[in-house]
Amino acid sequence: RSRYVEVRLKRIDLERGGWPVLHDIAWTVKPGERWVLCGGNGAGKTQLLKLISGAVWPTPTGRESRQYVWAGETWPTPADVKDEIAYVGPERQDKYERYGWNHTVTQIVGTGLYRTDIPLNPLTAPDERRIAALLKRIGISHLSGREFLTLSYGQRRLALLARALASNPKLLLLDELLAGLDETHRQRAVKWLESTARSQMPWVLATHRDEDVPHSATHALILDRGRIVYRGKLSRAPLAKWLDHANGVRRGAGRFPTAQAADTAVRGGAANAVVRGRAADAVIRGRADAVVRGRADAVVRGRADAVVRGRAADAAPKGPRSRKHPASRESARPTHATRAHSEPLIRLSNADVYLDEHKALEAVTFEVRQGDCWVIHGANGSGKTTLLRTLYGDHGVASHGSIQRAGIAPGVPLQEFKVRAGFVAAHLQTIHPHHLTVEEIVVSGRHASIGLNDPPTAADRKAASKALEFFGLKGFGKRTREELSYGQMRRVLFARAWVTHPRLLLLDEPLAGIDAPTRSVLLDRIGQLVAKGTAVVMTTHHRDEWPPYATHELELNAGRMQYAGPMRHSSMHAHEPRERPRRRA
Repeated sequence: RSRYVEVRLKRIDLERGGWPVLHDIAWTVKPGERWVLCGGNGAGKTQLLKLISGAVWPTPTGRESRQYVWAGETWPTPADVKDEIAYVGPERQDKYERYGWNHTVTQIVGTGLYRTDIPLNPLTAPDERRIAALLKRIGISHLSGREFLTLSYGQRRLALLARALASNPKLLLLDELLAGLDETHRQRAVKWLESTARSQMPWVLATHRDEDVPHSATHALILDRGRIVYRGKLSRAPLAKWLDHANGVRRGAGRFPTAQAADTAVRGGAANAVVRGRAADAVIRGRADAVVRGRADAVVRGRADAVVRGRAADAAPKGPRSRKHPASRESARPTHATRAHSEPLIRLSNADVYLDEHKALEAVTFEVRQGDCWVIHGANGSGKTTLLRTLYGDHGVASHGSIQRAGIAPGVPLQEFKVRAGFVAAHLQTIHPHHLTVEEIVVSGRHASIGLNDPPTAADRKAASKALEFFGLKGFGKRTREELSYGQMRRVLFARAWVTHPRLLLLDEPLAGIDAPTRSVLLDRIGQLVAKGTAVVMTTHHRDEWPPYATHELELNAGRMQYAGPMRHSSMHAHEPRERPRRRA
């Protein structure tokens, strides 16, 4: 009799809104096992975790079987063990933003002790000591008194991990736990995962990156378009084929997967074995394409020479540029002379920004002009998200500083600027009303609104269709948010941001939780827009997400600028990946 939960799934199918998501899933998670769950965006990882947790139910076929074994008893549904399963993921995190749950970190972790969404019980002295020990173990003791919504995205993730651990879970589900974490916080989270090797508590970690796989992991499950293609020991798993590598990121093929291709794969599938010569339990039939391929009709047709590829100009050989390589950094943006004479699209001067009396930014000064591509980087909590939301107009600047936006004179509604500026951010993933279709979410970008006051016009639908096609979402327009993977919804936000063909794009960790092929194509799409003069300001923690056509960088540390200006040559190599030690077999 184990004190931990064992999950047994057999012949499980799942449809959302009539669209197939998972097919013929057979998987057992036992106490003492620590699983890595991987696959491309839309493979079904998040839906599988939600199915295990009880948040979604399998499609009834008459042949499916679910069993949850705990404390010597077996249940056919998770209803009786749901409180023993802890789930940490982007959707859970975004829920706090959506409902405005702005309690302190200590209070948030305390809800894990009492297994409630919001604080309902006063914390006792033993409660507070236990919470303090958890925060210290994860390395975020200094955040204990901070209000949750004043934290960075990565800090919130670790606070929710502490909340999950406070519930003393018998099974832990971690959906992209490490996405959005800076190197320091990532190492702390990985260190905790490594420490679980001495525990019988089972966990499942969904990830896209090889460097995020802890040495304590014992097994791997690989999904491709809703089907299992590998299930077995981690030491035998073909992870190199499916995970992004810091020193060898898989690249896209210039196109996104289409809805039709994914649906065909789930409904029909193929019968190719991924690993031959292994134990039968480790080999599952299904497609094994390492890079998601899609039909060409999902890609906007036209010449691709506007897309920028390659390294920084200062790293390139000097001399005449060959006509065979028109996509240099310089060709991706207006000339220096053009930029120098263009009006700044937005300018911050000596800006301080406060979030609930917490100073998040201090004395920030910089400006963005036509064709600029700024990369904002810094540790979790340095102020990156606050800076982008300030540029967009969600936060104000303290009285002694200023912010100027092109075309927005005193008396002109800020909404006029928002309509002309595209914005992609994690909190927008779940804030849209549940009943809206993908098409309607994209149309809302034409009004810079959350939801719609009036039905879309013919012009709205035409613009939304073009934006969806540009980002490889042709055929997704009638789906709802619940029917999409996290990565697919991120592409919807890109389409929403671009639907007005804005002069300025603000992208807050836009590639977090995105697989490498999709990430590569998204960077190409952004490059096309920069080449046409669109200004881009984006934040990221990963060096491999820095666009090769970036023109400027801004480094933040604890809300203060460390550098703001043209790309430094040292920055091109400052975050080069280190060789990761081999995992134990």
